[in-house]
Amino acid sequence: MVAVARNALRTDFSSCHRRSAVRRSRRERIATDQDIDKVVTNLSSTTLTSVEKCVPSKGLNFVPTPKIPPFLDVIASTEMSLTKTEPRKAAEIKGIISSCLLQTNKFENPNLNSMEKAVIKKLKTKEDLVATKTDKGNVVVLLDKSHYVDKMVTLLSSTIYSPIQSDPTPQTRTELRGLLQIFAEQSKEEAITSIRNRLYYVSNSVCPQLYGPPKIHKPDVPLRPVVCSVNSVTSQLCAYLKSIIQPLARQRGSHVSSHKDFCVALKSIRISKTDFMVSYDVKDLFTSIPITHTLTILQSLLDSGSSLSQRTKLSPFHIEGFFRQNNGAPMGSPLSPVLAEAFMEHLEETAFESADIPVAPILFKRYVDDVFAIVKKGQEDTLLEYLHTIFPGQIAFTIEKEVNNELPFLDVLVRRKGTGLRTTVYRKPTHSDREMVIQEASSHPPPHEDYTLPETGIIVGWVQARSLARNDKIRIPFEDRPGVVYQIKCACNASYIGETGSTLLDRFNDHMKALNGYKSAQEELNGTRRKRRGRP
Repeated sequence: MVAVARNALRTDFSSCHRRSAVRRSRRERIATDQDIDKVVTNLSSTTLTSVEKCVPSKGLNFVPTPKIPPFLDVIASTEMSLTKTEPRKAAEIKGIISSCLLQTNKFENPNLNSMEKAVIKKLKTKEDLVATKTDKGNVVVLLDKSHYVDKMVTLLSSTIYSPIQSDPTPQTRTELRGLLQIFAEQSKEEAITSIRNRLYYVSNSVCPQLYGPPKIHKPDVPLRPVVCSVNSVTSQLCAYLKSIIQPLARQRGSHVSSHKDFCVALKSIRISKTDFMVSYDVKDLFTSIPITHTLTILQSLLDSGSSLSQRTKLSPFHIEGFFRQNNGAPMGSPLSPVLAEAFMEHLEETAFESADIPVAPILFKRYVDDVFAIVKKGQEDTLLEYLHTIFPGQIAFTIEKEVNNELPFLDVLVRRKGTGLRTTVYRKPTHSDREMVIQEASSHPPPHEDYTLPETGIIVGWVQARSLARNDKIRIPFEDRPGVVYQIKCACNASYIGETGSTLLDRFNDHMKALNGYKSAQEELNGTRRKRRGRP
């Protein structure tokens, strides 16, 4: 582990320097050769010059060179990663890292010139401008904030969502903690005990936040509602339930796990001139899932009680106000994809194991809500109508038919060749040719560039451009963020350094309560406490 620590620091601070010359030489070519209009879509009323467009064209994952090595981040993350290490070994590792930090006096040359830095500073001051990325294609999108808010308000005005008066997180935490206490006592499951303990000791969890990546490939550029559940009161429980349920789903032969799996499945397929390729896609699957029905499906899979029904009541989110999702599962929760998969398997089983099916597909392959099918020519619309009868009014499909013997599915373009099918790479119209999101000029850690980033447990303090430019997500004030290391200074020049999983404000209030209690006890002991008369 000592060698790992030494190599990690050497990689973080030394390897960057030998690449700086290559990055500098290629920087100008990257800025001029790139098709900026393909990677930056400006939908705002603000007119950008070519230089101003060049900065966001680097991508939101672009990492500006840090002004100084991130000493504090390295020290804090080292302490965190060594909490379970034997003390003598931990002290040895800390000594090596301290030595490396003291010897680090060279800085990498900046990968942004003064003009580009000025552009970033200017864009950050534009509070009426929203910078985000597209739903698909890794394209940077600029919108007027008023336009973005109007789109979000339109999205929230549907019957799927309803506003609520206040943040339900504290009440949810209390209810969930009580349920987990019962489950932990009954099951003796360590994972449930760990989740329960976290809810006991972390008094503040973040309410899930809603944001909307724009779908620039669709008319009027609608937003896709994504609920960020990171550090929410149910995030750990959802991840645990996902690990239980996921192995039970994806059991049908029609399931494909990736585009590679799909290509392998097509190799043995033979297709005739009377066969027709077609793809179906469920419209807004996550918000359309009938949760009550899906819980019944899960109960049959798990052969257990209905404790999972609590999952459907605990998915509020906020975006300058608090809302509850009435239907479906929130996109962004770790459990939602598993619920969607279980429901789609049930839908497929219901559709094709019936004796009254009007159309029997020759081939039926599904990746979550995307379906690739081969049917007899002229039956593709009949199959679509039949699929709409399975859950009428709840689940709707769109259809795409083969054109010129070709049909795209996922990232694959399927082509007829004789009686067989051939596959090649398919790029959507919104594809930005920037799947390799790490630019050579970006100051990413070298292990990222080499695709061999070791899991050292050390957080490298590089700042991505998304944190500088992207502003479609709500920024939680520092004092309201859970999990901080803090320092409280006293009037006697002493100080206290502590760590808490709660928010800084909550922990400070705890300290103040303890201090006031101590003062009251001293006054009581000295007989100097003033007794306050209550109201008669």
